[in-house]
Amino acid sequence: MIKNYFLLFVRNLRRQKLFSSINLLGLTVSIASTLLIYEELPEVELMTSIHTPGNFMISYTNDEKEVILFEQDNILAADSNFFRMFTYEFIYGQPETALLQANTMVMTASTAKKYFGDKNPVGKLVRLVSGEKEQTYEVTAVIQDTPENSYLQFDALLSMTSFPVIKKLYWSWVWT
Repeated sequence: MIKNYFLLFVRNLRRQKLFSSINLLGLTVSIASTLLIYEELPEVELMTSIHTPGNFMISYTNDEKEVILFEQDNILAADSNFFRMFTYEFIYGQPETALLQANTMVMTASTAKKYFGDKNPVGKLVRLVSGEKEQTYEVTAVIQDTPENSYLQFDALLSMTSFPVIKKLYWSWVWT
């Protein structure tokens, strides 16, 4: 059977020399370029995940026992690699530990000023309410406001580990 295929291949090469040489040249070039590209392709060194959990009401009780409450709509959730991948200037806190633990958050400077004034908010607790769900988050860092030309616009970043549902859907094809 293989002998017949080989004989058919040789006959077609002899009869249709131009067509066969174009096909063989194309096959040779495609295999060679694929091998060259494969050797030059760098590996992925780092990746991060970003999730849009929605809008939240954020409340904070100050030293005078006054409840400060704002609706925040630019809130994202990110994993601990976020600050290794994107460079933001830290005013308070450390990028290595900012989103490492569950129920931690990073605020931008303008958001931190709304709640805490000019005080250092690292270590302070805030309450986030979304629908009927309430959670307490610790502020672990404050960064400069996101630049105007940045695609990622946010007022606060929550740790991705605060959302157990995401771990279940993370590898799903339908999760965005």
